[in-house]
Amino acid sequence: RKAEDTIGLNFFREVAPCAAVRDFQGRFDEFAAAPELTSKKFGFIYPFWLGHKQVKITMVRRPSEPENVYLVTEFIRNAPGR
Repeated sequence: RKAEDTIGLNFFREVAPCAAVRDFQGRFDEFAAAPELTSKKFGFIYPFWLGHKQVKITMVRRPSEPENVYLVTEFIRNAPGR
């Protein structure tokens, strides 16, 4: 999706409802509730209908803007078992 089509939407309800699980949204909620943290990385498998995709998620924020959390997704090529 293009950024302009998703900016302002709720990520877990409107962009990627498949990510509204403990392994993703739970980690996001914990990170968002801890403004002293500036970054966190974890792996996740998106259950796309054409096949699962393993990704690396990085959550970051600026100390000067603790209310803004940015998600960066990096697809892992040739991930085993998927």
